[in-house]
Amino acid sequence: MTDPDAANSAIASTPATSTSNPDLAAPTPPPPEHNPSSTTFAPASASASSTSVSTSASASVDSSPSRKRGPQDFDFLSSVGEGSYSTVVRARDKHTQKLYAVKILDKRHIVKEKKVKYVNVEKTVLHAIRHPLVIRLYYTFQDAASLYFVLELAEKGELLSYIRKLGAFDVPAARFYIAEVIVAIDHLHSRGVLHRDLKPENILLSSSMHVKLADFGSAKITSPPDPTTPAIPPPPPPAPGPHTAASARSFVGTAEYVSPELLNDQPAVPASDIWAIGCILYQLLAGRPPFKGANEYQTFQKITKLEYSFPDGFPEIAQDLIERILVLDPTRRISMRDIKQHAFFAGFSWDDVWKQTPPKLVPYLPAVGSGDGLHSSQMSSSMGGHGAAGSLTSAASSLEADALDPEMAMLSLGPGNVAARMAARPRIGSSSSAADPASALAGANASSDTLPSLAALPPPLVDPATRAAALAAQRLGPWHAYLGNENEVILRSGFVHKRKGLFSKKRFLVLTDTPRLIYIDADKKVVKGEIPWSMRTVPEQKGSKHFFVHTPGRTYYLECCQADAKGWVDELQRVRRWVAAMGAGASAGSRGDKVEGEG
Repeated sequence: MTDPDAANSAIASTPATSTSNPDLAAPTPPPPEHNPSSTTFAPASASASSTSVSTSASASVDSSPSRKRGPQDFDFLSSVGEGSYSTVVRARDKHTQKLYAVKILDKRHIVKEKKVKYVNVEKTVLHAIRHPLVIRLYYTFQDAASLYFVLELAEKGELLSYIRKLGAFDVPAARFYIAEVIVAIDHLHSRGVLHRDLKPENILLSSSMHVKLADFGSAKITSPPDPTTPAIPPPPPPAPGPHTAASARSFVGTAEYVSPELLNDQPAVPASDIWAIGCILYQLLAGRPPFKGANEYQTFQKITKLEYSFPDGFPEIAQDLIERILVLDPTRRISMRDIKQHAFFAGFSWDDVWKQTPPKLVPYLPAVGSGDGLHSSQMSSSMGGHGAAGSLTSAASSLEADALDPEMAMLSLGPGNVAARMAARPRIGSSSSAADPASALAGANASSDTLPSLAALPPPLVDPATRAAALAAQRLGPWHAYLGNENEVILRSGFVHKRKGLFSKKRFLVLTDTPRLIYIDADKKVVKGEIPWSMRTVPEQKGSKHFFVHTPGRTYYLECCQADAKGWVDELQRVRRWVAAMGAGASAGSRGDKVEGEG
């Protein structure tokens, strides 16, 4: 095993270099590289030198003079995300003021966890693949502790965040985005690259809401199917050792999207990526992947047994395509060419799809049982849309803003400084509080001279004169025991269908005066979760039975079992006005679904 301290010592002596890639306008093969001057990231021992991570410097081929970059050339801004051995941050080039996403990889961890091969593969693929729907690599460099990949910034974040926010896409949006994924993967395959970890988290979106395929650490480089296509030079091979044979058969990918051949210890093939495309299309339309068990083992069992079903309301033409993709035998799986010719894509133009205007994003919510569903025309006004410039028409559900910063969704709703105020406020209404909500909040307010005086506070949500009687009556009912706080008063309750894409669960919804919004499985007699409440929680009525609750990370789609959506929204608005008047911006109760097992 490599000593990480010794490895780091060797790394520290390696000088930093950089590479630069040109801007891309179309999927063309990369030009021949000039003779690169190569430095390597390698473990300390000489025998392990074949596991080096190259950070070769190649000459720029754009019109501007080539200039090497290092950490000192960037202002590192906010964090974008974190992986097991890397962090991605927004960064600004000090010389050009251009924004990038910089992936910072920890050298010691890479060596210790034997991830050198994956870093090499990712760098090799990113450097070679040039396509409008694939994230671009501009520079690589290193210092004593870290490797740096300077990447194109995908302003709108992950596709997954939009699926979570919407629940599910309608057919036009699902068709468009899966088509862009197909075009990107088809190009990779033409260059002899298998992605092997295709999932919504690795599908990013540009400022104009086009796909940017990312994360090639699990990729496999093979020979191009067309012998006239230039092959991608393979990365340095792994050092020989006792783990070499096993690692060649090692599992890569994510449980819900991995193909059955990989689970059966067979090599990955282009059809393995096609399998993942089928899973993603299913998720875009249904709201969750087709194979989902309580744990990875159960998920794998469902995949190998092809155990999945289509929920009510799933588009039949999409179902036919998915059934042709999700075939256990990869040799019998539908090909990319046949996918493009399938009736699901009838009338769709595959030419320069990245130049087309993306469709508006609206949820797909067919009826539950015999009720009325909601359709795109009913929701476009609230969900907003985007054209070529990615503009929004409504702040009530700013999907693009959520993807950029999930903690600052709802954009213009509420006071402009609500985020800072939320961070500074103590939490209120937790289940451990012994006092009633009004007293707890008053105590929190009294602790800060920046908050309103008690004299300025609005009256409580429940009249103190009737509060004791309300609590006494409530304790005789079946729902008080689920609250966890003896002093919470239920303001409104009732059965609803809680929607997630095409899937629906009947839940008993309870709004309390702390305020909290919890949902209960009445059959199993257990609290399944809470809808996070803050100044950025916004209710919206949609018809007599439907209402939405917009939160920073997600929109909850609720269908009343009775036609009382207006009553729910009116009460939620009253609570929201009260919280605003209290100046309490702090999150009350849970900041998310604190109970596991319910999406």
